Formats: sequence, C-alpha cells, structure tokens
Amino acid sequence: MNVEFSENTPRDVKRKLNPARDQDLGVFNTQRYNIVSGNTENAYRLSSHRELDGVLYLDLQINGFLDRETTDHYELVIEALDGGTPPLRGTMTVNITILDVNDNPPVFAESVYSATIPENATIGTTVLKVFATDSDAAENGLIEYSINRRQSDKENMFKIDPDTGEITVNKALDFETKELHELVVVARDKGAQPLETTAFVSIRVTDVNDNQPTIDVIFLSDDATPKISESAQLDEFVARISVHDPDSKAEYANVNVTLSGGDGHFDLRTHDNIIYLVVVALPLDRESRSAYTLNVVATDKGSPPLHASRIISLRVTDVNDNPPVFLESVYKTSVPEAAAPGTPVIQ
Repeated sequence: MNVEFSENTPRDVKRKLNPARDQDLGVFNTQRYNIVSGNTENAYRLSSHRELDGVLYLDLQINGFLDRETTDHYELVIEALDGGTPPLRGTMTVNITILDVNDNPPVFAESVYSATIPENATIGTTVLKVFATDSDAAENGLIEYSINRRQSDKENMFKIDPDTGEITVNKALDFETKELHELVVVARDKGAQPLETTAFVSIRVTDVNDNQPTIDVIFLSDDATPKISESAQLDEFVARISVHDPDSKAEYANVNVTLSGGDGHFDLRTHDNIIYLVVVALPLDRESRSAYTLNVVATDKGSPPLHASRIISLRVTDVNDNPPVFLESVYKTSVPEAAAPGTPVIQ
C-alpha cells in the first residue's frame, strides 16, 4: 500500500490499511498484526478490531511526531499471523510518504555580513552576496531576498537580486556624506503562508581623494581688507589662512600649504598644519613698492594629489616717514629795486 501523511499530522491519528484475509475459520483465522521492520524511531503503531464479518481490520496510527526534514519516507513491513501452531504468516509493505508543511523559516549562512567598497564604485558594482537555505520542499523551500526599506537604506543606495542575494551599488556613493551603511536583508520563502528571517549587512565606504582642499583667508587689517602698513614690524601678522580637506584625515587631509610671491617680504607660519599665518619677513617701503601679489597653494597627499590656490593682492599703505625734500639746498636770484609788488622773484 501507498500512504501519505502530512508532517504536521497530530499524534494518534489513524489510517485504515488493507486487512489480511485468511480462508481458515475460528482460531486459524487472522489473529494479530506486527510491524516487522521500517518503523524508524517507533513512529507508528498498529491497532486492530474484528467486525461481524469475522475480518480483523487493521489501522495504522501515528505514535509520535513526524518531521519531513528528518525522515521523508518510511517503508513498513507488516505481518499478519493466524492462531495456528506454529502460526502461518502473511506480509504487506506499506510505503509512507511524508508531505511537507512550511514549518521551517529560511536560515542565513551568517547573521551579520560585512563588506567595504570605495566611494567611487560605479552603479552596478557587486558589494557582496548573502545566502540562506530552507529545509522545506518545493515552494516552501524557495527563497526570495529583499531589503527592508522601512528599517534601512531608505535612500535606495543599494539593491539586491531577489533570486541570488547579490547586493549591488544602486546610486553614487559619497564617503564624506555617509561612511557606513547598515542594511536589514530579508529572506522569505514562497509558501502559502511564507516564513522569513533577517540578517544585517554592514557596508563601509572607503575614502577616495575626490575633494580638493579649501582655502579661507581672513585679513588682519583694521577694516579686514588686504593691506599692510609700510611701518609693519618683522613677524607682524598680515592674514590668517585656514585649510580644510573633506577627505579622510588618515589618508588625504594632511595638506601641504606653500606661499609664493612677495620677493621674500612675507612668510608663512603654522603650528598645526590647519591654521597658517602670513607674516612680514622683510621691511616694507611703500615708496619703493606699493603692492604685492601672493599665491597660496594647498596640496593634499592623495594619489594623485589635488590642490587649490588663492591669489592675494596685498596693498602697502603709507605712513608719514619722509620729510619734504627741496630740489636744491641753496637758491640764488636777483631782483631790481624798482620791481613792483607781485613781481615773481623765484620758484
């Protein structure tokens, strides 16, 4: 006989089997049944009852709990014995198939996945692949992957292949905007009442030198304009320069700043490589030179390095440090004694 049980069949459920028939009468008719073999873990037991027609009818009962994922098939050999001495026997094989129930959720190979990817990764680049298994059969064991958008990745920066579990870049990444993305990935089977499980995916975006430094200049004159008095002393402050690079401090934000122009009259000082001071390095003389063009260049240490520059047009202001000078130290002239008042004498 071929018999089917669902794996969630309760204990003690009966299934009628074909009874054994014996042409002898009375005590020599069928008296009892036994399971001879195949009853793994004592999963089944037999019960019988005799009806008015004299036949000893046979029932197969569930004796425990069935689990298709543990055992999906049984092959019971049942014998029937009459009451003779010695008894005569007949046997029947019962092939039992256990039908699947969606009682197992998918299981991820790992509960937490992690990966790193550079911020310049193109759309479609593979980040990693998640994998889950489901011990159920047929549709109950087929898995579909998705990203829980309510709990993670609301910006759709990544997408996942529903069949393979491959996670790829869906939008341009930016380390300076977001360095760590944490996704909640769902594996759901395709049963009529689907079961699901989740795993966490941590994706760290690594920095690429894609931002040039920025240079900010504050002039330290009384009206914050680019000027310096010709009477300025050596080491007197001219301007305050701050540099910033949004790229990773560990790799690219260590910026080198240089100052050119000014014929040595100005110098650059710093204590932390972030704030720089332009100072007077040589005496100034407006009457010799009234303006200087300085060039500040900030270069990061990326590969290739990026740089930014800032031109400073500095005006030298006057102080009253020069007395009037006559063209000649002595002037001589003559004038007639009859000259009328107002007559020019000399210039």
